[in-house]
Amino acid sequence: MIPSSFAIRQRARGRLHALRRLPKWWLLVPVGLWLAWWAGRAVASEGPGRILALSVAGLALGVPTLKAVLGRRIRAGFIAVEVPVFFLVLSTLVFRGRSADELAVNPLDPAAQFRVVCVAVAMILAAVALISRPLFVPSNGRVTSSPIRLYFLYVVVVFLGAPQSFSLALTGYRGIELLAVVMVMVGARHSVGDEAAARIEAVLYWFTVGLLLSVWIGWIVAPHLAVNYITNEHAPLAFQIRGLVPSIAANGVGSLGVLLTFWSLGRLRTASSLSRFQRLLGYAFAGLGVASLVLAQYRTGYGAFVIGLLVYLLFGRRWLLATGLLMVAIVAVALNPSVFLERAEPFLLRGQSTEQASELSSRVDFWSAAIPVWETSPFIGRGLLTGTRYEVLAPLGYTDTAGIHSTWVEALVGTGVIGLALLFGSFLVAYRRAILTALRGVGLVPVLLLTVLAVRSVTGNTFETFSHQAIIFLWLAIAMSDERERTHETGMVPAVGAT
Repeated sequence: MIPSSFAIRQRARGRLHALRRLPKWWLLVPVGLWLAWWAGRAVASEGPGRILALSVAGLALGVPTLKAVLGRRIRAGFIAVEVPVFFLVLSTLVFRGRSADELAVNPLDPAAQFRVVCVAVAMILAAVALISRPLFVPSNGRVTSSPIRLYFLYVVVVFLGAPQSFSLALTGYRGIELLAVVMVMVGARHSVGDEAAARIEAVLYWFTVGLLLSVWIGWIVAPHLAVNYITNEHAPLAFQIRGLVPSIAANGVGSLGVLLTFWSLGRLRTASSLSRFQRLLGYAFAGLGVASLVLAQYRTGYGAFVIGLLVYLLFGRRWLLATGLLMVAIVAVALNPSVFLERAEPFLLRGQSTEQASELSSRVDFWSAAIPVWETSPFIGRGLLTGTRYEVLAPLGYTDTAGIHSTWVEALVGTGVIGLALLFGSFLVAYRRAILTALRGVGLVPVLLLTVLAVRSVTGNTFETFSHQAIIFLWLAIAMSDERERTHETGMVPAVGAT
């Protein structure tokens, strides 16, 4: 039967009405993505509009992001929580790479100025939050967190080591960035109490999702630019995916992938009431993280994924699945270990020789050369990042390498044994609390994320310097405060990762 013209018009009106009901703010997303691309091109050029381009793009991307996080209403204290956190993560975006010589000659190029402005705005808002009357006062009347206090002392050591460094100004600014993150976290909890943890997590989680989506969009738009080609025929894949705008190295993409995978799984496991669409979205983001890890061919990420999966199964009480996977792995290795090693070797070597892989892509050479530099100032170090970049990597000819690819070696050279002990103590206390949180059934997100960060910290820079992962670590540190530690057993504290 052929529908009448009246029926056709009614269907058209119904579809038009459905389109009108869609949230209009989503229209800002494609505009924001286009502006981000424009900002990246502007930074790479020498035109005078670079700062304006970055500012406009940041604002355009910030509006829909904050709208997505805040929802239809503005939450009380958002100036002390969501806004400064967003400016912090915005300042971690990288739009260009610079050598050590370029950084020394012109430390404040337009992109660096944009970063400084974002950090300054976040710090000012945090300072206002700290001196203002709190909206929700914690039950003990104070905002305390042992991991945060230890990390603050670590930042103090960064400042103490600045006069010993190659550049006092650069090292001092590294300390200011870390101090800004501490102030933002403490200021947020001072303002809204325990509610701050979930609200900070929402900003960080969706920002992580956005970063990975930007990588895939860049690969779709410009596939020839968004990959690092591997010429070795024994590599499992002929390329590694990387981010274009913002610029994200292949290892960074893999790190984001494994973080998003377990972050999504942890949130799904913790949340008590989620719609079917929200669950499907969570599993889709976990799948996006796994796909990003595989295409980035991040070898440390493979190890973090295996260990993280084990932690997820054990603390998530998936005993049957954990036992089944363990038995399958044992049988596969026992029956034909040579075949197992032959198939695993290409992924572990990634086209390199066995000798190159054993040296961890020159990392062992970096670390060996770092010891004599550390010995010149063993207690407070030679300056965070500046000591390794200018006194270790530059003499070896690696002027374009920003870090020494190890959190603990970086902390040792930059802040000495005192700073290293404080940083390790901060992480150890936070990880212990994360384990207790998981054992009590309060939440899996902290132990999963800290496990991933722990594995990555061995061969990469993480929370010892200002970065996206340092912000995540300090959020977890403030979320598992001393007050939470005392009240976990009563069940009065909401779970981290339940948003």
